[in-house]
Amino acid sequence: MSLDVERCDSMISVGAPGGGGALSALPPSADQIESMTSAYERKRDGLGRASTEERFSLSLIASALADELRLAQTPWIFVAHEWRVHLSNGSNGKIDLLGFDPVTRRLIAIELKASEAHATKPDPNGWDAARQADEYSDAIWRGRDELYPFFERLITAQAQLYLAGGEMPAIDLSARPATAVWWPNPLGDHTPAWPAWNASELTVARDSPRVARYRRHQSWWREAQRHVAPGPHPVVPERLVGSTFDTDAVAADRRLNFIDEAAYQHAERRAQEVQLEGGTLDAERLFGNLLSSMPMCFNLFGAIGSTPGFVDLVRGVFDADAAEIDDVVCEAPSPPQWDDRTAFDAQVDYRTRNGERRFLAIETKYTETFTQARYDRALYRRVTEESGWFRIGAAEELVEPATNQMWRGLLLMAVAEDCLSATGRYIVVAPDDDSDARVGVEKVLSWMVPHEASRLRFVSLEEIVEGADRIADRRLNLWSSAFGERYLPGPTSIGERPS
Repeated sequence: MSLDVERCDSMISVGAPGGGGALSALPPSADQIESMTSAYERKRDGLGRASTEERFSLSLIASALADELRLAQTPWIFVAHEWRVHLSNGSNGKIDLLGFDPVTRRLIAIELKASEAHATKPDPNGWDAARQADEYSDAIWRGRDELYPFFERLITAQAQLYLAGGEMPAIDLSARPATAVWWPNPLGDHTPAWPAWNASELTVARDSPRVARYRRHQSWWREAQRHVAPGPHPVVPERLVGSTFDTDAVAADRRLNFIDEAAYQHAERRAQEVQLEGGTLDAERLFGNLLSSMPMCFNLFGAIGSTPGFVDLVRGVFDADAAEIDDVVCEAPSPPQWDDRTAFDAQVDYRTRNGERRFLAIETKYTETFTQARYDRALYRRVTEESGWFRIGAAEELVEPATNQMWRGLLLMAVAEDCLSATGRYIVVAPDDDSDARVGVEKVLSWMVPHEASRLRFVSLEEIVEGADRIADRRLNLWSSAFGERYLPGPTSIGERPS
């Protein structure tokens, strides 16, 4: 192929039109070279079409050949171009670029597009660019017994020709090829240098459909709004997952996981204070995990807790008697009388119109379940009985995993009431479709005496966002838009991939 990117509007072969004039013996004569050169120039200058994608591909190859095979600004090595494969639907496809990462020792199927818009546009199979790259990766993986040894020999030969050291590590035979989707940007380099947000490589196989949907949405937000590469899986760090940030990016900018400066500043302050209070706070979850409910809590209560209009939101959504906000704290400290690790995700202290002191004890969930453990102590039984909030026999039922965490949260609230001389309300905040949280709340309510049932409620994220939208407060309105985009995929999520 011609690498004359400056003068070729699309990808063309160097030979003469129709396959004629090909070299059949070496060395060629001067007449042969002149004839083929003239034929190539006529073909080049007479091109009837232009292709941004093909010119982008040629520019990447030309740059790689001039830079020890390195592809753009990555450590990846150029291996092959337009490698043909058999796809899962029986059709054939061509891998735009095949690379090799000497760090992870994985092949990389790179799909090139003319622009970001083209990367999301379905092809005739109904596949977007990420799905195409996945299909190419799967095709190589299916044929790995034959292809991996071949590509390893090819990489070794090319390293000896183009690399100063002349050596490359062996392909990891246990690893499926990674994927990437690139398109030109105004700077002239590729975008982005990581698997696309909806690449199958960034998913988690054991996710339920609901969790997978929210994880895809957070992966989209990471790439679309933060332009940051994915980070390590929280449990399997050698794997990438779409719902975490690259650790180097977090180290360079700890604001990435927060929708505004107020949320970030509250997170930094509480990260230090919690340690001084003798508590524990998982900084990796807070600053690097997009799917965690911990940063979500800061992006909600930490972001707008100091907003003048917040009292209107509390009054409209949580307590119609709220008149004045005293304090809002995420990762709230527990009373010293409570020697349990249970804590409120957030605490909102406020006063009613008649001056009564009240507080909201907030438990947030995004995709997590309640703690699936059966904690039981004499302290819990004693507070259950002394509070007067529960029916006889409640402790024997609520100790079970489905309700244990909420039960302990209510008991902590009972202790906090005595310590603060204030009345509490325990609020479970989660997406509207969190049926497990709703069912858990209903089960706990069934064991509370009727006149105390107002102490426990399920409030959806959607209710809070809609409540903020109705208030004539610009900061709340801006927050509701940013928070909704970040956390609520909607009925037809952008994270849903075409089949």
